[in-house]
Amino acid sequence: MAFNNRGAGIDFDVRREINGRYDKAIVIGANNEIFEDCLIDIGAAIDFAKSKGYSEIVLMGHSYGCNKIVYYALEKGFTGDLILLAPCDIQDITNCAGDTWKAKRVGNFDLFKYRNGELVPALSKIKSSVLVQIGSDDKHIYQNNTQDCINYLMRAFKNAKVSGQIIKGASHCYNGFEAELGKNVANWLR
Repeated sequence: MAFNNRGAGIDFDVRREINGRYDKAIVIGANNEIFEDCLIDIGAAIDFAKSKGYSEIVLMGHSYGCNKIVYYALEKGFTGDLILLAPCDIQDITNCAGDTWKAKRVGNFDLFKYRNGELVPALSKIKSSVLVQIGSDDKHIYQNNTQDCINYLMRAFKNAKVSGQIIKGASHCYNGFEAELGKNVANWLR
């Protein structure tokens, strides 16, 4: 099941309907998101899947979404497997791109610290299986060697079973490499 959370994509207006009337619009998406609100969206998607009879849930995130699914697992005690596609160091992205990310506490989303090799102790609480996929030409990783990122994640998730692959020639969005990415994920899930 594919779903997006309120921080995905571009900014847009949302209104709630209450008793047949719409309240004031709020702007959500992209930089208007509060990181911790991902707990609501991911939880709703999991609840929906469970309501349809699914009991085995695997969370997959891309880019900033990797931080969200790991944060969800830590905060909610999620014990299912995780798939991290192009997991990035948020501080490196914000420093290089000048983006403004909002969070109740910056440490909540700053989970992967490739920039200095510092390990976030909370990541050792993850005990499930974790698949990491990174493109060799991913310009959003901000590292010279993508293998260093995978090695870092293996150390960070020290109590999990981590599998990592570099997709040669793939960019951050895996354009042109979707089939290889899909095959890697399907094989891992088997």
